[in-house]
Amino acid sequence: VAWTGERFIALGISSLLVSLDGRTWDRQAEFGGSRLAAGPRGVVAIDGQAAHMSADGLIWSTSERAFTVRGIGDHSVTTTDVVATDDGWLAVGREDAACQISCGVAPIRAIVWTSVDGLEWARVTDQASLRDAGMRAVTRGGPGYVAVGQAGDHAAVWTSPDGGTWSRVPNAALFGAPRALGAGYG
Repeated sequence: VAWTGERFIALGISSLLVSLDGRTWDRQAEFGGSRLAAGPRGVVAIDGQAAHMSADGLIWSTSERAFTVRGIGDHSVTTTDVVATDDGWLAVGREDAACQISCGVAPIRAIVWTSVDGLEWARVTDQASLRDAGMRAVTRGGPGYVAVGQAGDHAAVWTSPDGGTWSRVPNAALFGAPRALGAGYG
């Protein structure tokens, strides 16, 4: 759910809903999505490879292949979160190796995109801090951005002052897989 300054926008499984008060909802569009963000330039919803953009939350434009990454063969790209910036949007996700059924393979790289208009997205240059990991969520605040995700069998955290240059926070014990219930408790 996002607040545009005039209305609430919510993503459903296959539709987008709008409300002025949060109690009464109307179906607005026939698309779903995984995440949405409202900012100074409007609202963006992401859905797989597609991006949907609206200046007011009522009239929408769609780019079906907004998050295509060239040259990755049969690998898959997943866009997982989006956040508004001062001059557009920033989206995060991951590239995974081709897999048929529950392969359990760690991500190949985290991927970050930026957009001014919400429909055309540019991939941020690959960098060492993004390799062997995948981003799941991103937020803006303080001095820039913080993203969280996975690297191998543990959690990973990144920071960026501008959305273009990312540094991975050094691994810490608390980023590891939790102990089984009862383990280590006396």
